[in-house]
Amino acid sequence: MEKDKIAARKAYAKLTKKQKISHFWEYYRWHAIITIGVILMAGSFIYSCATRVHPDLTIFYLSHPRNFVEIENIHGLSEHFSEFIEDANNDGRTIASIQESIFTPPDADNPATMTEMTMAIVQRLDAQIVAGDAMLFIGDETLFEWFYWRYGGLDDDAGLITAFAPIINREFFEILQIDENVLFLVGIRDLRSNEMRGRNAEQKAIEHANAVAIFELLTE
Repeated sequence: MEKDKIAARKAYAKLTKKQKISHFWEYYRWHAIITIGVILMAGSFIYSCATRVHPDLTIFYLSHPRNFVEIENIHGLSEHFSEFIEDANNDGRTIASIQESIFTPPDADNPATMTEMTMAIVQRLDAQIVAGDAMLFIGDETLFEWFYWRYGGLDDDAGLITAFAPIINREFFEILQIDENVLFLVGIRDLRSNEMRGRNAEQKAIEHANAVAIFELLTE
């Protein structure tokens, strides 16, 4: 057996560079492919963890098509809000994340108005309420009335919107470049009971304080 190994090594040593590459690819290509794949996946995971944004406040913005806002203006509003909040997750920066949904609210008495796209957005809203990521909700009068009709009556642990008021802050309209005569409202939800006593209770309390700060900024 040992003589066979020595003979194999000598034979391999006599191969040309091209033959050695061909030999390696013939017998070890799947090992190489799997190893490279694992390395790429690990690198991608590490990069995504390192660059992932951890907002200190999540805001849900309901945009009616007639009040369409460019994404650059949404980003501008996010940056503006970020100046008025505290660092909730101790990452050394303050980030207000605005998640926008553009749609026409369905008519509760007319199921035909519930298109597939609208249904997908409503399901996303449902998930937001259940997950409890967003603590502040902004929308024009039509959308906000529908939104409060659907979610305002929920119990506390489902994400009750406890207060809402018209937006009168001029900078809000200037940054989004929308008509100041359009009635926009902002709603806020209270912390759930599990958020107040969970292991992230302190962080959630700061996030809620951030929501209150932006609520007051927009309504006073």
